[in-house]
Amino acid sequence: MKDLTFNISETSRITGLSIDTLRYYDKIDLIKSKKNPNNRYRYYTIEDISIISHIKNLRDLDLSICDIKSLLHSDPEVQRQILKNHHKVLLEKVATIKKIEKVFKDTLKEVNSSDLMINVPVIKSYTDRYFKKLKNNVKTNKCSISKKNLLDTSTNFLDILDKFVFSFSDKNFDSTNLFDFFEYGKVSENQEYYTEISYEEFEVMEDTKDILVVPHSNYIETITKLSKDNFDEYFENLIGWIDFKNLNPIYPGFIKYLDTSLYFMNEGECLVQFQIPFKHKKYE
Repeated sequence: MKDLTFNISETSRITGLSIDTLRYYDKIDLIKSKKNPNNRYRYYTIEDISIISHIKNLRDLDLSICDIKSLLHSDPEVQRQILKNHHKVLLEKVATIKKIEKVFKDTLKEVNSSDLMINVPVIKSYTDRYFKKLKNNVKTNKCSISKKNLLDTSTNFLDILDKFVFSFSDKNFDSTNLFDFFEYGKVSENQEYYTEISYEEFEVMEDTKDILVVPHSNYIETITKLSKDNFDEYFENLIGWIDFKNLNPIYPGFIKYLDTSLYFMNEGECLVQFQIPFKHKKYE
């Protein structure tokens, strides 16, 4: 029985790959077409169709063309090593996606919370908290925060994304520098940055010199949409509220992004949460 053969158009329809993709695969020797000696037309066989289907499955696994070529043309030991390495990469991607999913769930929980009140300070109590200092310095010329960074695993932005936290370096609010950060997405080179960790993570750490331990504290907590128009007024009102309540802020304080796009909402606003430990003022 004569073997079935298919021209490139038929092969494209059967496999779902474009003609250009089939020609590209042919050119790089990933899957070669055969040439009919009588009319010089190129064709594919049933076996070729099966290999193309296998290539598509491997591409769905996010394997590179280079790795797929090695899998198709290497001995079993090399194939096993390629798949083993790729499995490790996939596990890392799964962990990254789970981390991103957790951020979105936490944010959604915050935003949907029944006691969420924009721009209204409230007083809350937290048990001991642990923050790990981010060791990788963020370069000024590479610190613009955008949606792109949400999936950029080559930087430490995923660490920052988890709980964007940094300590106030001074005893007073520095609204000018803070606004530079919110407006331009710039991260100060002189600022120390932390990400919150669990007590269980803290327990197993051998080196705790870069761990910031914040004891059980009461916090001034406020959620706000900051923009260029309301930034200075917001901080003036917040400081006025703190004074009115006879509260004495204890530094460091923390800022946490609630806007998971890590960028401005409505072209100029970002949703953030401030948490400021405090003590009640004592008068002599």
